Amino acid sequence: MNRDEMIEAVELAMDNVHDMDTPWSRYAEAAVDALSWRPVTDRPRDRSFVVVTDGNARWVDTCTFDFAWPPKFGSHVATHWHPVHDLPSTAA
Repeated sequence: MNRDEMIEAVELAMDNVHDMDTPWSRYAEAAVDALSWRPVTDRPRDRSFVVVTDGNARWVDTCTFDFAWPPKFGSHVATHWHPVHDLPSTAA
């Protein structure tokens, strides 16, 4: 997930709680929720680098093709995933 996609996800989540009486803590909750665990039925785009879990184990995987989703690790089958940020650019 690149920086722009993350910002867009947070902005959309904040738009959903926009209200003059909304405390800042609610905006922070919306931002965290926008980038939190997602069910494997909400599939990431191909070639996404993700952290996945079945509730007992966590591992890093890549979403590549339909036949490889949801990811498996030994006897564990992922039920949820979380986006991993892209690496920063080393170009100055």
